[in-house]
Amino acid sequence: NLISQIFWLVAVVWLGAISFYPLENLAFIVCPLNLASIVLVLIFPTARIVNTSENPAQLLHVILFIISASLFFLTLFQLAITYLQHYFLKRPLWLNIFGNFPALEQMENILFQILNISFLFLTLLILSSFFAFNNVDGSYLKHIFFGILAWFIYLTLILGHYLFRWRGKRALGLILLGFIMLILCYFVY
Repeated sequence: NLISQIFWLVAVVWLGAISFYPLENLAFIVCPLNLASIVLVLIFPTARIVNTSENPAQLLHVILFIISASLFFLTLFQLAITYLQHYFLKRPLWLNIFGNFPALEQMENILFQILNISFLFLTLLILSSFFAFNNVDGSYLKHIFFGILAWFIYLTLILGHYLFRWRGKRALGLILLGFIMLILCYFVY
């Protein structure tokens, strides 16, 4: 199941990143979602296998998709924790929960570091789609369109962050908008 593979890779990347960054707070999101994906695979097993024997570039594309999707989910999870920490910053009732997290500025720096890596893999994914699906009848053009649209949204955000110090709600909105474009990219037919 593709979703379980994505969340499994999210967990692997998260476990590897813990040794470099203070990302223990993502356990609140990563662990339950991995458990849910395992349960869903047990309830709804599938035998759908992608046939990549005719075009090996499609295998590379699938691998890049799983890596890219995992990193963007990790970005989304870090965004959620950062937003919650920002939201409850002035609410003393929640200081016990969010008081143990790294400083908000460090959380945002980690968010943009994950986003930069995610953007790199999205770029590779889009480039691979031109090689993997060059003989297809054009049905994948909608996927490529939404992928490129998401790419431009994330490029705008990354440039805006480094040139104009965009952060906070503007970053939240653009990350969510780009993620919605990626979801449309995957599900549109």
